[in-house]
Amino acid sequence: MLCPPGWRALPWATLLLLLSLQPQVSYTWCSEEDLRSDQQQGSNPELSAAVRLALAMFNQQSKEENVYRLERILNFQLKTVESPGRVLSTQLLLRRTVCRKSERNTDSCPFYPSLEPRSTFNCSFTIRSQHQEAQLSILRKTCSIVHPSQ
Repeated sequence: MLCPPGWRALPWATLLLLLSLQPQVSYTWCSEEDLRSDQQQGSNPELSAAVRLALAMFNQQSKEENVYRLERILNFQLKTVESPGRVLSTQLLLRRTVCRKSERNTDSCPFYPSLEPRSTFNCSFTIRSQHQEAQLSILRKTCSIVHPSQ
């Protein structure tokens, strides 16, 4: 290979230079379960309103200083009942954030870094919905601690 004087380079050095010019791309991975959970919540305003109510009630009743946020919707079922309205049963995974309850905007708070005891709860809520999401009331709530080994 003939090169003009002063332009000599080792082939591997040229290759290394060319490869370093490749754009660096990073991809965000989420499971299909996370994707379905986000799609379900976004496409169903009644479910979104019920989740907001359940989360607000959990944070209000919690004796913790930190705010809990929804990590994942594990399950939900919507049933039409005889009286006007419907009953929504949902199972939510709630996780502690680094934000305190006294802070104003806690919707995008990052999760607490470690999975220590009492940082994650599996909660089941039964919520009555009347007139779409205009009137929601919590009929039943049960929560259990998710231990880090689970």
